[in-house]
Amino acid sequence: MAWNLRLPHAQLETGTATIDVALDSPFRCSVHDGGSTSTRGELSSILSLEIVPSEEALPLNIDLMRCADAYVRELDLIALYPQAYPWPFGFQVDVRYRPDLSLGVRALELWLSVSTSMLECKPKLHLVPRNRFQPCSQREIAVASHGRAALIVHPLDLADCESIASSNSPDIAQWDVFGGFMEKGVIRRSRFLIVWSDTEETVKKWEQTLDWFAQSPLPLTA
Repeated sequence: MAWNLRLPHAQLETGTATIDVALDSPFRCSVHDGGSTSTRGELSSILSLEIVPSEEALPLNIDLMRCADAYVRELDLIALYPQAYPWPFGFQVDVRYRPDLSLGVRALELWLSVSTSMLECKPKLHLVPRNRFQPCSQREIAVASHGRAALIVHPLDLADCESIASSNSPDIAQWDVFGGFMEKGVIRRSRFLIVWSDTEETVKKWEQTLDWFAQSPLPLTA
């Protein structure tokens, strides 16, 4: 099992799911049922998320920064989006497949980081789900409407992550990550866990996964 990286796309087949990553703008990570690409059009989507950068001093319709490089290290896929005018910051996305959970679920660890060479800026990354997610009683957990997947914020990163509700439903429209003042020489990071199962799971299973995530070691890129 290994990432198949052919810019601007990457794919990992786990045997029970196919993970697709689009590295162009915006970055998108999707998990599909099935482990074969031969029936690509027949695979159903378990979840899909986009990462969209923003900065309050920039107009909303500005072109997104582009992926300058991507590489694979074992089960990690690392994508680099360097600072380039007019963007006052750059960001990096690390995606790690976690086959080592013993909870009957599979997971991708998502590690976001931002940095700047400017004296100051206010970088923000929007994590936008393409599926419906609802908040859970645990602030760190949001559960997909079909019950088979969840997104978990690491407890230490809750202060840097705000879930934004949709204007016309209780669904989560996006998670706003970082934001606020940042200066040159500082790197800010935040960890998420994307988890899914072959069947609908109870909230208790996602809470057990949160406990595992809270105690898991930092990635090498930390």
